[in-house]
This record gives sequence, C-alpha cells and structure tokens, in this order.
Amino acid sequence: MIKHRMSDFAKLVVAPLVLASAVAQADQVSVLVFHDSERAPVVDDLYSHQNLSIHFIDLAKGRQLSERMTEQVNSRIPENLSQAEAEAYLQQAYQGFANSSEMQDHMNAYRQFGSEVMLGVEHQIGRAPAIIFNEQYVIYGDASLASAVRTYWAEVGTR
Repeated sequence: MIKHRMSDFAKLVVAPLVLASAVAQADQVSVLVFHDSERAPVVDDLYSHQNLSIHFIDLAKGRQLSERMTEQVNSRIPENLSQAEAEAYLQQAYQGFANSSEMQDHMNAYRQFGSEVMLGVEHQIGRAPAIIFNEQYVIYGDASLASAVRTYWAEVGTR
C-alpha cells in the first residue's frame, strides 16, 4: 500500500493541459521530465521502466552549450595579450569558429534543445522540475521519478 503525504497531493495538477492527449498504447504511459540537472534535478530512481516511455529534458543544457561554445572560442585566443590585441584575436576567433564544424555541431545541439524547450512552452510548464504524464497531468517539484510515478498511479490510474 502506498502512503502519500499531503504535499504529494498538492503537487498533482489534475486539470488537463492545453494540448490534446495522445492516445496511449494499451498500458503504456508517456512521461516527459523537465528538470535542470544543475539547479533542480530529478533522479531516475525507478527500478523498472516497464510500461513507461520516459524522456528527460534538461534545461541546464542551454547554459552548458553556451559555456562550451565560449570555452572553444576562448581557446583560440593566446594568453597575455593587451586589450587591443585580445579584441582583434577575439574577432578572428569568432570568425574561425563560425566557419568550423564545431559551430555546426553547436547549432544542431541548440536546435535540438530549442525543440525540447518548445515542448515545455506547449505544455505551459512554468517551473522545473515538472513531470508530465500522458500529456494530461503534471506533477511539479518532485525530485524523484519513482515518487512522481507512485503519485500519478495513486491519483489517476491503477497499476
């Protein structure tokens, strides 16, 4: 028997989200996990993913991509330069980076991240962590996937 604290019930929003529900296959439950691995992580602590289709969207990815790009540009600039020399090298470094295959990799990663962020916008997710079940129900603030799944099954479905 699963026991829940009142805070678990308060986290479950049972009103349907704006997007129409996708019809789930048999007992298959789709789970979208919006979290920030650096600031508000959700732990995948489930023993089994049976009957669950889980997709994690890490909102820290945008910051990480920007930091990585800055590091790659800065690595093209020699150390111990005057301000004027550093500015000239910086412009060259950006131009060199813009024409590199590394830049194409970054652009592809940013496009993928943008698509994932748009899922959050479409589902009207205002904060993280947020765990969406079957595009209908959302649990905010739970850092444990296992806890969120138990809350979902207790409130919405039977297992």
